[in-house]
Amino acid sequence: MILLLLIILLLILLSALFSGAETAFTTVSRARIHQLSKQNVYNAKLAGQLQKQMERLLGTVLLANNFVNILATSIATSIFIGFFSEGGIGIATFCMTVILIVFAEFMPKVYALQHAEKYVLFTAPVLKVIFQVLGPVVSTIQRFVYWLWHLMGMTPPRAMDTLSTRKEITALLEMLQDAQARNDLGMIRGILELSQSNLLSCYRPRNQVMTIDGNRTLEELMPELLNSPYSRFPVWDASPDNISGVVHLRFLTQLLLSKQKNTQKIKDLISAPAWLVADSNTLFHQLQLFKARHHHMAIVVDKNKHFIGIITLEDILEEIVGDITDESDRYSESSELTRS
Repeated sequence: MILLLLIILLLILLSALFSGAETAFTTVSRARIHQLSKQNVYNAKLAGQLQKQMERLLGTVLLANNFVNILATSIATSIFIGFFSEGGIGIATFCMTVILIVFAEFMPKVYALQHAEKYVLFTAPVLKVIFQVLGPVVSTIQRFVYWLWHLMGMTPPRAMDTLSTRKEITALLEMLQDAQARNDLGMIRGILELSQSNLLSCYRPRNQVMTIDGNRTLEELMPELLNSPYSRFPVWDASPDNISGVVHLRFLTQLLLSKQKNTQKIKDLISAPAWLVADSNTLFHQLQLFKARHHHMAIVVDKNKHFIGIITLEDILEEIVGDITDESDRYSESSELTRS
Protein backbone atom coordinates (compact mmCIF):
# COMPACT_ATOMS: atom_id res chain seq x y z
CA MET A 1 0.00 0.00 0.00
CA ILE A 2 2.69 2.49 1.03
CA LEU A 3 4.73 1.58 -2.03
CA LEU A 4 1.76 2.23 -4.31
CA LEU A 5 1.12 5.59 -2.65
CA LEU A 6 4.77 6.54 -3.14
CA ILE A 7 4.53 5.56 -6.81
CA ILE A 8 1.41 7.73 -7.21
CA LEU A 9 3.22 10.64 -5.53
CA LEU A 10 6.19 10.21 -7.88
CA LEU A 11 3.91 10.10 -10.91
CA ILE A 12 2.13 13.29 -9.78
CA LEU A 13 5.50 15.03 -9.40
CA LEU A 14 6.49 13.92 -12.90
CA SER A 15 3.17 15.17 -14.24
CA ALA A 16 3.78 18.53 -12.58
CA LEU A 17 7.27 18.68 -14.07
CA PHE A 18 5.97 17.95 -17.59
CA SER A 19 3.11 20.45 -17.31
CA GLY A 20 5.43 23.21 -16.15
CA ALA A 21 7.98 22.37 -18.84
CA GLU A 22 5.34 22.69 -21.56
CA THR A 23 4.45 26.18 -20.32
CA ALA A 24 8.05 27.28 -19.77
CA PHE A 25 9.35 26.18 -23.17
CA THR A 26 6.50 27.91 -24.99
CA THR A 27 6.98 31.08 -22.92
CA VAL A 28 10.72 31.66 -23.24
CA SER A 29 11.78 32.94 -26.66
CA ARG A 30 14.46 31.24 -28.69
CA ALA A 31 16.27 34.56 -28.86
CA ARG A 32 16.56 34.66 -25.06
CA ILE A 33 17.79 31.07 -24.86
CA HIS A 34 20.32 31.83 -27.59
CA GLN A 35 21.54 34.82 -25.58
CA LEU A 36 21.92 32.68 -22.45
CA SER A 37 23.79 30.09 -24.49
CA LYS A 38 26.23 32.75 -25.69
CA GLN A 39 26.80 33.65 -22.04
CA ASN A 40 27.60 29.98 -21.33
CA VAL A 41 24.73 29.67 -18.86
CA TYR A 42 24.41 26.10 -17.61
CA ASN A 43 21.99 23.97 -19.70
CA ALA A 44 21.16 26.90 -22.02
CA LYS A 45 22.75 25.21 -25.04
CA LEU A 46 20.81 22.02 -24.34
CA ALA A 47 17.58 24.00 -23.98
CA GLY A 48 18.27 25.69 -27.31
CA GLN A 49 18.71 22.32 -29.00
CA LEU A 50 15.36 21.18 -27.64
CA GLN A 51 13.64 24.39 -28.77
CA LYS A 52 14.83 23.83 -32.33
CA GLN A 53 12.59 20.73 -32.33
CA MET A 54 9.71 22.37 -30.50
CA GLU A 55 6.93 20.41 -32.17
CA ARG A 56 8.47 17.04 -31.33
CA LEU A 57 9.39 18.29 -27.86
CA LEU A 58 5.80 19.27 -27.09
CA GLY A 59 4.61 15.95 -28.47
CA THR A 60 7.03 14.14 -26.18
CA VAL A 61 5.95 16.15 -23.14
CA LEU A 62 2.28 15.58 -23.95
CA LEU A 63 2.79 11.84 -24.39
CA ALA A 64 4.80 11.50 -21.17
CA ASN A 65 2.35 13.64 -19.20
CA ASN A 66 -0.67 11.63 -20.32
CA PHE A 67 1.13 8.37 -19.59
CA VAL A 68 1.98 9.27 -15.98
CA ASN A 69 -1.50 10.74 -15.38
CA ILE A 70 -3.25 7.61 -16.65
CA LEU A 71 -0.89 5.34 -14.72
CA ALA A 72 -1.36 7.32 -11.49
CA THR A 73 -5.14 7.26 -11.90
CA SER A 74 -5.13 3.52 -12.64
CA ILE A 75 -3.11 2.73 -9.51
CA ALA A 76 -5.30 4.99 -7.38
CA THR A 77 -8.42 3.30 -8.79
CA SER A 78 -7.13 -0.15 -7.86
CA ILE A 79 -6.48 1.04 -4.30
CA PHE A 80 -9.93 2.62 -3.90
CA ILE A 81 -11.66 -0.45 -5.34
CA GLY A 82 -10.01 -2.48 -2.58
CA PHE A 83 -11.68 -0.22 0.01
CA PHE A 84 -14.98 0.73 -1.62
CA SER A 85 -15.55 -2.04 -4.17
CA GLU A 86 -17.02 -0.72 -7.45
CA GLY A 87 -17.80 2.62 -5.83
CA GLY A 88 -14.09 3.19 -5.57
CA ILE A 89 -13.91 3.90 -9.32
CA GLY A 90 -15.91 7.10 -9.02
CA ILE A 91 -14.14 8.17 -5.83
CA ALA A 92 -10.71 7.56 -7.35
CA THR A 93 -11.65 9.46 -10.51
CA PHE A 94 -12.87 12.47 -8.53
CA CYS A 95 -9.90 12.56 -6.15
CA MET A 96 -7.27 12.15 -8.86
CA THR A 97 -8.94 14.76 -11.06
CA VAL A 98 -8.78 17.34 -8.27
CA ILE A 99 -5.22 16.41 -7.32
CA LEU A 100 -3.93 16.49 -10.90
CA ILE A 101 -5.64 19.78 -11.75
CA VAL A 102 -4.36 21.55 -8.64
CA PHE A 103 -0.92 20.01 -8.09
CA ALA A 104 0.02 18.76 -11.57
CA GLU A 105 -1.50 21.45 -13.78
CA PHE A 106 -2.43 24.76 -12.18
CA MET A 107 0.40 25.19 -9.67
CA PRO A 108 3.33 24.10 -11.91
CA LYS A 109 2.04 26.11 -14.88
CA VAL A 110 1.70 29.28 -12.81
CA TYR A 111 5.17 28.75 -11.38
CA ALA A 112 6.60 28.10 -14.85
CA LEU A 113 5.07 31.32 -16.15
CA GLN A 114 6.71 33.32 -13.39
CA HIS A 115 10.10 31.57 -13.59
CA ALA A 116 10.18 30.39 -17.19
CA GLU A 117 13.92 30.75 -17.79
CA LYS A 118 14.92 28.93 -14.60
CA TYR A 119 12.36 26.21 -15.26
CA VAL A 120 13.60 25.63 -18.81
CA LEU A 121 17.22 25.38 -17.70
CA PHE A 122 16.31 23.08 -14.79
CA THR A 123 14.17 20.65 -16.78
CA ALA A 124 16.25 20.55 -19.98
CA PRO A 125 18.39 17.51 -18.97
CA VAL A 126 15.33 15.50 -17.90
CA LEU A 127 13.43 16.37 -21.07
CA LYS A 128 16.46 15.46 -23.17
CA VAL A 129 16.39 11.91 -21.76
CA ILE A 130 12.61 11.63 -22.20
CA PHE A 131 12.97 13.06 -25.71
CA GLN A 132 15.49 10.39 -26.68
CA VAL A 133 13.41 7.56 -25.20
CA LEU A 134 10.03 8.60 -26.60
CA GLY A 135 11.33 10.28 -29.76
CA PRO A 136 10.65 7.33 -32.11
CA VAL A 137 7.12 6.91 -30.73
CA VAL A 138 6.39 10.63 -31.09
CA SER A 139 7.74 10.65 -34.66
CA THR A 140 5.48 7.73 -35.57
CA ILE A 141 2.44 9.45 -34.08
CA GLN A 142 3.40 12.70 -35.80
CA ARG A 143 3.59 11.04 -39.22
CA PHE A 144 0.25 9.36 -38.62
CA VAL A 145 -1.36 12.68 -37.66
CA TYR A 146 0.11 14.37 -40.76
CA TRP A 147 -1.26 11.53 -42.88
CA LEU A 148 -4.71 12.19 -41.42
CA TRP A 149 -4.36 15.90 -42.21
CA HIS A 150 -3.51 15.13 -45.83
CA LEU A 151 -6.31 12.58 -46.00
CA MET A 152 -8.76 15.31 -45.01
CA GLY A 153 -7.26 17.68 -47.58
CA MET A 154 -5.77 19.96 -44.95
CA THR A 155 -2.26 21.36 -44.62
CA PRO A 156 -0.39 20.27 -41.49
CA PRO A 157 0.33 23.18 -39.14
CA ARG A 158 3.85 24.53 -39.07
CA ALA A 159 6.12 23.76 -36.18
CA MET A 160 5.95 26.29 -33.41
CA ASP A 161 8.62 28.97 -33.53
CA THR A 162 8.42 31.56 -30.78
CA LEU A 163 8.59 35.09 -32.20
CA SER A 164 8.91 33.65 -35.69
CA THR A 165 6.89 36.29 -37.48
CA ARG A 166 7.22 40.03 -37.77
CA LYS A 167 3.60 40.48 -36.73
CA GLU A 168 4.23 38.66 -33.45
CA ILE A 169 7.29 40.77 -32.69
CA THR A 170 5.42 43.98 -33.46
CA ALA A 171 2.44 42.89 -31.35
CA LEU A 172 4.71 42.19 -28.38
CA LEU A 173 6.40 45.56 -28.74
CA GLU A 174 3.04 47.31 -28.79
CA MET A 175 2.26 45.74 -25.41
CA LEU A 176 5.24 47.46 -23.79
CA GLN A 177 4.31 50.27 -21.43
CA ASP A 178 7.73 51.89 -21.18
CA ALA A 179 7.74 55.33 -22.80
CA GLN A 180 11.13 54.86 -24.44
CA ALA A 181 10.05 51.49 -25.80
CA ARG A 182 6.99 53.09 -27.37
CA ASN A 183 9.18 55.75 -28.96
CA ASP A 184 11.40 53.06 -30.44
CA LEU A 185 8.47 51.00 -31.71
CA GLY A 186 8.16 52.93 -34.97
CA MET A 187 11.84 52.45 -35.72
CA ILE A 188 11.73 48.72 -35.02
CA ARG A 189 8.59 48.32 -37.11
CA GLY A 190 10.32 50.17 -39.94
CA ILE A 191 13.25 47.75 -39.83
CA LEU A 192 10.94 44.74 -39.86
CA GLU A 193 9.04 46.07 -42.87
CA LEU A 194 12.12 46.73 -45.03
CA SER A 195 11.98 43.25 -46.53
CA GLN A 196 8.24 43.56 -47.17
CA SER A 197 8.27 46.82 -49.15
CA ASN A 198 9.73 47.51 -52.58
CA LEU A 199 11.38 50.67 -53.87
CA LEU A 200 8.09 52.12 -55.07
CA SER A 201 7.09 52.67 -51.44
CA CYS A 202 9.64 55.43 -50.88
CA TYR A 203 11.43 56.30 -54.13
CA ARG A 204 11.40 59.80 -55.61
CA PRO A 205 9.30 59.85 -58.77
CA ARG A 206 10.81 61.16 -61.96
CA ASN A 207 8.82 64.41 -61.88
CA GLN A 208 10.43 65.24 -58.52
CA VAL A 209 13.98 64.53 -59.66
CA MET A 210 16.35 67.21 -60.95
CA THR A 211 18.05 65.74 -64.00
CA ILE A 212 20.63 67.37 -66.26
CA ASP A 213 21.04 67.42 -70.01
CA GLY A 214 24.53 66.04 -70.54
CA ASN A 215 25.10 68.30 -73.57
CA ARG A 216 24.94 71.46 -71.49
CA THR A 217 28.19 73.03 -70.36
CA LEU A 218 29.40 73.45 -66.82
CA GLU A 219 29.58 77.22 -67.26
CA GLU A 220 25.94 77.68 -68.20
CA LEU A 221 24.61 75.12 -65.74
CA MET A 222 26.63 75.92 -62.62
CA PRO A 223 24.43 78.78 -61.32
CA GLU A 224 21.39 76.50 -61.38
CA LEU A 225 23.24 73.68 -59.65
CA LEU A 226 24.50 75.97 -56.90
CA ASN A 227 20.92 77.05 -56.18
CA SER A 228 19.78 73.45 -55.95
CA PRO A 229 19.38 71.69 -52.58
CA TYR A 230 20.92 68.49 -53.99
CA SER A 231 24.50 67.27 -54.28
CA ARG A 232 24.05 64.53 -56.89
CA PHE A 233 22.33 64.83 -60.25
CA PRO A 234 21.35 62.18 -62.82
CA VAL A 235 22.66 63.07 -66.29
CA TRP A 236 20.80 62.14 -69.46
CA ASP A 237 22.07 61.94 -73.00
CA ALA A 238 19.95 62.31 -76.15
CA SER A 239 16.73 61.60 -74.23
CA PRO A 240 15.56 62.15 -70.63
CA ASP A 241 14.81 58.40 -70.57
CA ASN A 242 18.47 57.61 -71.16
CA ILE A 243 20.26 58.26 -67.86
CA SER A 244 23.96 57.82 -68.57
CA GLY A 245 25.49 58.70 -65.24
CA VAL A 246 25.61 60.88 -62.15
CA VAL A 247 27.57 64.06 -61.42
CA HIS A 248 28.55 65.31 -57.97
CA LEU A 249 28.23 68.99 -57.16
CA ARG A 250 31.43 68.87 -55.09
CA PHE A 251 33.45 67.66 -58.09
CA LEU A 252 31.94 70.33 -60.34
CA THR A 253 32.66 73.02 -57.75
CA GLN A 254 36.29 71.92 -57.56
CA LEU A 255 36.56 72.28 -61.33
CA LEU A 256 35.00 75.71 -61.13
CA LEU A 257 37.47 76.83 -58.46
CA SER A 258 40.43 75.44 -60.39
CA LYS A 259 40.00 78.29 -62.90
CA GLN A 260 40.00 75.86 -65.79
CA LYS A 261 37.82 76.44 -68.79
CA ASN A 262 34.24 75.64 -67.90
CA THR A 263 33.05 74.94 -71.41
CA GLN A 264 33.17 71.19 -70.95
CA LYS A 265 29.94 69.32 -71.41
CA ILE A 266 28.39 67.77 -68.34
CA LYS A 267 28.34 64.32 -69.93
CA ASP A 268 32.14 64.45 -70.03
CA LEU A 269 32.28 65.20 -66.31
CA ILE A 270 30.21 62.26 -65.08
CA SER A 271 31.45 61.08 -61.69
CA ALA A 272 29.92 57.60 -61.90
CA PRO A 273 27.99 55.61 -64.51
CA ALA A 274 24.26 55.21 -64.01
CA TRP A 275 23.45 52.46 -61.52
CA LEU A 276 20.09 51.03 -62.57
CA VAL A 277 18.01 49.11 -60.03
CA ALA A 278 14.66 47.39 -60.50
CA ASP A 279 11.61 48.95 -58.85
CA SER A 280 10.74 45.47 -57.54
CA ASN A 281 13.80 45.38 -55.26
CA THR A 282 12.93 45.27 -51.58
CA LEU A 283 14.15 48.11 -49.39
CA PHE A 284 16.21 45.66 -47.35
CA HIS A 285 17.93 44.31 -50.47
CA GLN A 286 18.58 47.83 -51.73
CA LEU A 287 20.03 48.85 -48.38
CA GLN A 288 22.44 45.92 -48.62
CA LEU A 289 23.39 47.01 -52.14
CA PHE A 290 24.07 50.56 -50.98
CA LYS A 291 26.33 49.17 -48.27
CA ALA A 292 28.19 46.85 -50.64
CA ARG A 293 28.70 49.38 -53.44
CA HIS A 294 29.34 52.42 -51.24
CA HIS A 295 26.84 54.47 -53.26
CA HIS A 296 24.16 56.79 -51.93
CA MET A 297 21.89 57.02 -54.97
CA ALA A 298 20.54 54.65 -57.62
CA ILE A 299 18.40 55.09 -60.73
CA VAL A 300 15.06 53.25 -60.45
CA VAL A 301 13.74 51.61 -63.61
CA ASP A 302 10.61 49.59 -64.33
CA LYS A 303 10.46 46.15 -65.91
CA ASN A 304 10.95 47.74 -69.34
CA LYS A 305 14.11 49.52 -68.15
CA HIS A 306 12.42 52.92 -68.33
CA PHE A 307 13.66 55.60 -65.93
CA ILE A 308 10.93 56.25 -63.35
CA GLY A 309 12.81 57.92 -60.48
CA ILE A 310 15.65 57.61 -58.00
CA ILE A 311 16.21 55.99 -54.62
CA THR A 312 18.74 57.27 -52.09
CA LEU A 313 20.21 55.88 -48.92
CA GLU A 314 18.48 58.66 -47.02
CA ASP A 315 15.08 57.62 -48.42
CA ILE A 316 15.48 54.13 -46.94
CA LEU A 317 16.84 55.39 -43.63
CA GLU A 318 13.80 57.64 -43.29
CA GLU A 319 11.62 54.53 -43.48
CA ILE A 320 13.32 53.45 -40.25
CA VAL A 321 13.91 56.63 -38.25
CA GLY A 322 11.32 58.94 -39.79
CA ASP A 323 11.89 62.20 -41.67
CA ILE A 324 15.47 63.46 -41.62
CA THR A 325 15.39 67.24 -41.82
CA ASP A 326 18.45 69.01 -43.16
CA GLU A 327 19.27 72.35 -44.68
CA SER A 328 18.03 71.25 -48.10
CA ASP A 329 14.48 70.77 -46.84
CA ARG A 330 13.85 74.49 -46.90
CA TYR A 331 13.77 74.32 -50.66
CA SER A 332 10.68 73.39 -52.59
CA GLU A 333 10.59 70.42 -54.90
CA SER A 334 12.94 70.84 -57.81
CA SER A 335 11.70 70.49 -61.36
CA GLU A 336 13.52 68.73 -64.14
CA LEU A 337 16.11 70.84 -65.97
CA THR A 338 16.03 70.73 -69.73
CA ARG A 339 17.62 72.76 -72.42
CA SER A 340 15.51 75.84 -73.00
